[in-house]
Amino acid sequence: NLNQAASSENLARKAKAKGSTEASGNAAALAVDGSVETAWKPSGDGEHWLQITFAKPMVINELKLQEDTSSSITDYVIQYYRTKDKTWVTCFSGMKIGPQFLAAVIARKTQAMRLVVKSTKEGLPAITEFSAYNDTSGEVFNDPNGVAARHKVGR
Repeated sequence: NLNQAASSENLARKAKAKGSTEASGNAAALAVDGSVETAWKPSGDGEHWLQITFAKPMVINELKLQEDTSSSITDYVIQYYRTKDKTWVTCFSGMKIGPQFLAAVIARKTQAMRLVVKSTKEGLPAITEFSAYNDTSGEVFNDPNGVAARHKVGR
């Protein structure tokens, strides 16, 4: 149940959104405005990205993506910005998003996250919502790299 997941504050609502490009009337800010009636759409062909930047580093462990029905994403990655060496690091990869998708990731403290759309079945991608959470409900477990994370039972 995606409504029970991502139940903490949507941190993206306080973030600044930026896209690789923006089609007229489809600014990146529309992907973090809380409305599925609006969407970010890039302009032109090729790989596109949608980035959210926080005023200060935040811990993120879940991202909720919502794709417009006109969009047909077939390959994408989610990345976080690693400040210490100023690089983007992939923390999730997928093939389809659809009307609502939750990406649980190992908790990372970062100042920015981005969705990189590598391909679509046809046309340009369109993201109605790009939400980020630090959801602290669930059972704590440790990954082999020593990073504490939370797992929700039943997901």
